[in-house]
Amino acid sequence: MKGFDIKFIKAADVLGVIDPRTMVQLAEDGLSDPVDTDLLELSLCDPEDDACISRAKLTLYQKARLEEMDKTSALNTYAKYICDEILENALDPLVGSQMIAKVAISADVDGYDNLDPFIYIYSEVGGRPSDKDFFANAARREAELFLSRER
Repeated sequence: MKGFDIKFIKAADVLGVIDPRTMVQLAEDGLSDPVDTDLLELSLCDPEDDACISRAKLTLYQKARLEEMDKTSALNTYAKYICDEILENALDPLVGSQMIAKVAISADVDGYDNLDPFIYIYSEVGGRPSDKDFFANAARREAELFLSRER
């Protein structure tokens, strides 16, 4: 994961796929010079202190104007980030497909089918190990298509 992308963090938070310990660690990793005092506040939270983490992330979200994000927006933001990672070769395309598919399935947004190709790839690749390269290439193509629609 590259840097502390507050919009991605918010999407992952809305979708329930980021735990407090990871959020605090990402905040620590995201600190740079000059120091963002709000990010510093989050990085100093004890990972077990839910109240501290909630206060700090709310402040970060408000400053980034990310107070409200529905599940559909969160899915789009999350998938866009993962697709970027796939196309930058920072993330294996099959791992990225799995991440997107699991989140899309668990979010269970009625009528939302933008991520169905990733669900298909994820559901098929396990039963067809000899076609792993085919599915990896398909995941890259789907990442490109998804990003072209989202830009």
